[in-house]
Amino acid sequence: MMLLITYCFPMKLKNLSHYPPWVQEALNTDTYDGGAIPSVSATGLLDSPRIKKLRAMHSDKMEEDASRRIAALIGTGVHLLAEEYCTKRGWIVEERFYATIKVNDESHIISGQIDALQPLESKKDVVIWDWKTITAWKAQSGMDNYVAQGNIYAFLLRKNGYNPTKFKIGAWLKDWRANQARENPDYPQLPFMTYEYELWDDDKCNAYVQERGLLHFGTEEHKCTDEERWASEPKWEAIKANHAKPTKLFKSKAEAEDWVLSGDHIRTKGTTLEDWNIQQKPKVYRRCEDNWCGVAEYCTQHLDGLK
Repeated sequence: MMLLITYCFPMKLKNLSHYPPWVQEALNTDTYDGGAIPSVSATGLLDSPRIKKLRAMHSDKMEEDASRRIAALIGTGVHLLAEEYCTKRGWIVEERFYATIKVNDESHIISGQIDALQPLESKKDVVIWDWKTITAWKAQSGMDNYVAQGNIYAFLLRKNGYNPTKFKIGAWLKDWRANQARENPDYPQLPFMTYEYELWDDDKCNAYVQERGLLHFGTEEHKCTDEERWASEPKWEAIKANHAKPTKLFKSKAEAEDWVLSGDHIRTKGTTLEDWNIQQKPKVYRRCEDNWCGVAEYCTQHLDGLK
């Protein structure tokens, strides 16, 4: 038995009237190509299986504010630009590759539309390129979460007779500032930066794809992880007695206690730990609370946490 699932759930847009008619049309045009064969995309495989199932169940009711499509629209423009000029160089652009995996003796098709493949001398040796339109902060904070996506692409390419040699991200920095580049050597030095990431070997790629496949196609029900919910980093706050707001935030309870005991701050002088309430801040699940997944209102994991 073969189970075919697609991850493309276009949402209805609200507040479109805030924009000129031509912008409305652009925002309302879904350019995503799911391919000729129904499949689970590489990005879908990386995402939460719980979100996927809820989107499938409630796709007819899902809505999204039009403002959230602006960033995607800018990214589409960047992709079109890259597609034009990479094609001129003989690169393979926006091609979707397919492979079949087995989970519990059932076959499932996964796919990935790769932004660009740079052929090397042998033609079957290729460099994987993925375009990202991001902030300079994102570029500085690290993009290791993209490594798994690149390696799913590597898995698909190997199944289709290619030999991927490198995975590169071409990052277009939408808020780049020349003065910050001059003053800070750790700041991206150009408004377009190239980052190269590790490609795993066959065994590691196969194991990872099977692991993700089991999450999505297995029989167990899974809750979203903190990472999938975009949980805030754990923080501890030091609140002085008779004060409503914390004076300072810390990465650990021990760090907060050391700060109080050092007495270096104007508010800690002459105080002891008994004068302070040191407590851990509740996590903030931004993807859930701001409904970036589109299905928070139907999710018992999120709703139960609000009680």
